[in-house]
Amino acid sequence: MKKYIIITLCMLSMIACKNSNNEDQKPVAKIMDKYLFFSEIKDIIPNDSSKEDSIIIANSYIKQWITKQLLLYKAELNLSNKEKDITKLINDYRASILIHRYKEKLIGQKLNLNFTNEELENYYNQYKFNFSLSENIVKALYIKLPINAPNLKRLTKIYRSSKAKDLEELENYCLLNATKYDHFNDAWIPASIVLNKLPITYTNEIKYLKNHKYIEVKDEEYVYFVKINDIKYVNSQAPFKYITKDLIEIVKNKKRLEFEVQLEKEINKEAKEQNLYTIY
Repeated sequence: MKKYIIITLCMLSMIACKNSNNEDQKPVAKIMDKYLFFSEIKDIIPNDSSKEDSIIIANSYIKQWITKQLLLYKAELNLSNKEKDITKLINDYRASILIHRYKEKLIGQKLNLNFTNEELENYYNQYKFNFSLSENIVKALYIKLPINAPNLKRLTKIYRSSKAKDLEELENYCLLNATKYDHFNDAWIPASIVLNKLPITYTNEIKYLKNHKYIEVKDEEYVYFVKINDIKYVNSQAPFKYITKDLIEIVKNKKRLEFEVQLEKEINKEAKEQNLYTIY
């Protein structure tokens, strides 16, 4: 391989001044009659890379380029002309890319991918039995307090309450004393997010949740309080608000597919009317 490969000794200095246009056309490697130029390597090296990192990245790229050229050389030698004829593959690939770009351009120009919450809810209601949970989810309150926080006995009462007066007292208390006070914006979240914040162990998450609407545990430094306000178990129907982001993507893709189907119908109809094709 040494007979065919020459890696230039000036690569280190070239990397040091990689913004210089004069260096761009200098070769950094050669294998047989093919050259790798510095301009090709410069583009893959991040601007904020150190000299050492730049050399590592460059050397790795050079080795990969050499291996690629060697494999290509062997392929050219050992494949038949028929096996090397990739004209159809290239044409098919080019056609696929151009068609994709054309569709994307039309979608950007003509397809309105904005939709109302009502549209999402209608889609959800129509197909809601297809949306099942892959994990247990909860609406919960989580409180983490220093173990020496004041009036913990009072807290054990008010955090369980749903009275407006108690909730206000709870919030004021937690703002003053809690290390962490979170009701997760009253949104559905995976139960594991809450349980993993606690110094507890369990073997069955569903069983633990069914037996612990209120959780009060402590370790050497903190006391933890959790109130499970609502719960839905794995394999049950997913709530609308929990899968809203997924629904947005589903409805977007549905609109895109409908647009593409309609586009294909229209161009076929137009071509037929203009006698642009003939089927023999």
